[in-house]
Amino acid sequence: MPVPRYAIPVGSELRLHTRDLTVVGQDEHGYTVEDTASGTTTFISFEQLVDQLKLPGVRVDVLGPTTGRRLECRLGGFVSSEGLPVMQRQMARFHLAIANAMDVLQEELRQKTGRPDAEITSRYADANRERIRDIAQDYLGEKIHLTPPRGGQGRYWTLYRGRTLMKYARAARGVGPGESPLDAVTPLDHLKGNATSRLPARLRELMTKAWEDVGLDLKAPSVASVKKCLEVLVKAENQVRSRNCLGPLITPSQATLKAHRDRIMTPTEFSIATLGERETRRRSGRGSTDMRALLIGEYVEIDECKASLVVSAKAGGVWERLGQKDQSALHEIDKEIRERLHILVMLDVASRMPLAWIVTDQPRADATKALLRMATRDKSREKILYGCENEPMPSIGIGHVKADNGPGLRNAVVIGAVLGVGGILTIARAYSPTDKPYIERMFGTLESVLLSLIHGYTGRRPGHLPAYDAVENGVLDLELLQEILTRFMVDEYPSMRHAGVGMGMRRPIEVFKEINETRGCFPPIDADHRRIALGWEQSVKASDEGVKVFGISFNSDRLQALRDKHRVSGRLRVFVDPDNLNSATVLLPNVTEPVQVQIQFTAFADMTLPEVQDLIALYRKEDPTATQLYEDILFRLRRDRQLQLRQIARDKGLSRSYSTLDEAARKAKSLLAGSRIVPSGALAGTTRPGRILDGPGAETFIMPISDEMLIEGMASEPPARGNGGEHDTPVPLPIVVDTAVDPVPVDHLEPIKPTAAPLRNKDSRPSAGAILGRPKNLRELE
Repeated sequence: MPVPRYAIPVGSELRLHTRDLTVVGQDEHGYTVEDTASGTTTFISFEQLVDQLKLPGVRVDVLGPTTGRRLECRLGGFVSSEGLPVMQRQMARFHLAIANAMDVLQEELRQKTGRPDAEITSRYADANRERIRDIAQDYLGEKIHLTPPRGGQGRYWTLYRGRTLMKYARAARGVGPGESPLDAVTPLDHLKGNATSRLPARLRELMTKAWEDVGLDLKAPSVASVKKCLEVLVKAENQVRSRNCLGPLITPSQATLKAHRDRIMTPTEFSIATLGERETRRRSGRGSTDMRALLIGEYVEIDECKASLVVSAKAGGVWERLGQKDQSALHEIDKEIRERLHILVMLDVASRMPLAWIVTDQPRADATKALLRMATRDKSREKILYGCENEPMPSIGIGHVKADNGPGLRNAVVIGAVLGVGGILTIARAYSPTDKPYIERMFGTLESVLLSLIHGYTGRRPGHLPAYDAVENGVLDLELLQEILTRFMVDEYPSMRHAGVGMGMRRPIEVFKEINETRGCFPPIDADHRRIALGWEQSVKASDEGVKVFGISFNSDRLQALRDKHRVSGRLRVFVDPDNLNSATVLLPNVTEPVQVQIQFTAFADMTLPEVQDLIALYRKEDPTATQLYEDILFRLRRDRQLQLRQIARDKGLSRSYSTLDEAARKAKSLLAGSRIVPSGALAGTTRPGRILDGPGAETFIMPISDEMLIEGMASEPPARGNGGEHDTPVPLPIVVDTAVDPVPVDHLEPIKPTAAPLRNKDSRPSAGAILGRPKNLRELE
């Protein structure tokens, strides 16, 4: 393909790489150009010019040498009439239609007279206005009238008279090559009027000083404050002028003062001076027009939005069953929830499809991890639970996550979770919505389309809805709000037309289907790695029944085999997905690969951990009246059983199988001292320690004395007397009587008969003696 050789006239202007060049010559190899700023002459070949013309920002002006840019000068510097106001462009089209109609009329005159050089005159044009009107209407496409309207000026095209018709016809015919006849007949209304300032130069200086002293402040004062400062400056200036025999200056109005500010500075400069550089960048920052993602899940944005929605427990029928104290407490809880209710959303940038959404009153790391779990799992459960029509987004992997500086988004837990699933987390700059424009725009749609229609909506800002009482109209609970939000994210938002970059007014669900068929989705995450990075962890001990976390048992054959092989006895780290309890992941010491275990209680399969906990709490919940009734029944049954067992022990003469506190203490003291308990009696004339106040009848045994009377005493067997004579003192051995057993009636007692001492082993205890103790209540024996 030969290189094109453009016939660029000498004197044409070129703009290449921000350099202004003028063509001064052309030969068989290229062009000789001169730098307008430095006067340096260089040479550009034909090939170089062709390559330069492919780059952006290149400009070639070949009309300057031939026309001198006369039409540009006529329009006051505008290169084309398309840059003028709409009314002037419409007038230019009307004038061009008249000029074309005049050319047709002249051609008809030449054919009628047979003179090829015949020209129409203003008188001839005025006599044929109706014919010109009919032809001009065909060119313009609108109705043209011959007489002007009565009363005022509106959108009403009226045909001119002869000389004006000839003026526009000559202007349209006089254009040269490369010039537009539309620019030649455009009215110059934008150049009308006196553009010079009517204010004195000194007054404009004082106005500028007033703006610099007061108006350009970060406190953003009003124009009225600037005018007050200007009045002080003008009064001081008038005092000087009066001493010099000069006329006073007049203080301008606020509108003039504001117009002066708009003339001396741009809106961006004024915004920086009053709002600051950061806020100006946030408001006026440029967005992005590139496609930042090509795969589903390759690039996602997450954000949290404070949704001022009033939730209430009255709608669920709970309020009427509460007392006054409980109602007051619940009112405070609802107030706290209303003030801290947030919505977290994750949006896929490639398709603009919502990947996850969470409603929470505490936007912390746990809520963000729940958002990540929802994005990386299947959401068929939500579709069935809330009755959605469309298919929600499937479980996909996450490549690049962008979040802001929210407390629940920028923390070590979330960063570690994203890195654990193989993603990258980027923190956007503060007060820079252009860093993540897609999720910001999505929240705007959510606010205007959904939240503003929900009962209990409090408005976008304080005082937005002054006549609407959101507290009285707050009848939704969190579960119902989750249902409405899920239906919006699955059914409504994906079906709406989207005018974002790369969408082309397509619907997000259609874009997802197209990308899924052509480029595909980001690869999914391994189940064990997902549970370790995003799940809940507990350290428990393993047994033959497996591991038990959150009250739920998990087990597998591989876990038991590895546990026996490595002799694991300590605690193990177990990770569960609270949204799916079918499986869990166990990390064993000295085992490189994680172990997957299955749930053992199949009734909890396909349930979430909060659902299981709520179900168990429901099982354990009992009415206080019923609880008291069952406790009374158990008390009566256990008391009757205890009395029955005591009665059986008395009837059967069973020995006591328990010890008292004192007996246990004495045995323990002897045992710890390394000695054996040896029964011994009290010395004559002494009392055992701790029994001084017991009286002379302590440790007695009831014996029958007669048929009617009882004498309390202690029977003891006289020990064998030695050969010591009369100085040998008998030492009575105590007989321990079970005082817990009711006394036996007198009729059932038999008198003690002296018997020979039975044979006994060396390890057996000596039997009690038969010596009576001192009787009590001697008056009864009289």
